[in-house]
Amino acid sequence: MGTHPPGATPTRLRGDARQNRDQILQAARQQFSRYGFDVAMQEVARAAQVGVGTLYRRFPSREALVSAVVLDSLEQAMDRIREVRATEADAWSVLEQVMAEAAALQLAIDATLHGAGSRAELQTPEVLGGRRRLLDLFEEIVDAARSEGALRADIGVGDVAMAVAMLGGVRPSTLPEGAHRRLLAMLMAGLRTDGTLVALPGEPVTRDDYESRTH
Repeated sequence: MGTHPPGATPTRLRGDARQNRDQILQAARQQFSRYGFDVAMQEVARAAQVGVGTLYRRFPSREALVSAVVLDSLEQAMDRIREVRATEADAWSVLEQVMAEAAALQLAIDATLHGAGSRAELQTPEVLGGRRRLLDLFEEIVDAARSEGALRADIGVGDVAMAVAMLGGVRPSTLPEGAHRRLLAMLMAGLRTDGTLVALPGEPVTRDDYESRTH
């Protein structure tokens, strides 16, 4: 009878546990994006192809699962934005790429924009810290694009975040062919310094304005 080297079984179990956790987070992210945070936990377990007991062992409550999914989504969004920043030559190109990928970032953007409302699970220190770090990245990109002269001076980081959120809420598959690209192009043209300069109503949405409305 063969024997396992010391520690082999615990390592495998840790790997299995991590795989289950990742499956649950991915499935929950899809379910929350599609149906909202109140989707039945049984539906999340079914989508993750795990038992309800396994789901509750990993996440003992809906609140714990929502917090974990939102925080994971925020971290993934920040990782993707950093990847874009590392490959694009200028801040305007970074901004354009982030907006083009808004649908993939939807849950993170929704959590940042609509933040919390009355949901206690979106008010944890971890989630609030993730939201602040995501806004920090947006602010750096907006400031850089403005410094380059590409972004209009009367655009605030809150304006950009809301534009990304709007794009993220539009599913390209539900629109006529090319309509999503047209919407993106129109939004980007409105943000550019050399675009059609029409007067914008009201004042620029500052970060303070944005955060005070979404907390």
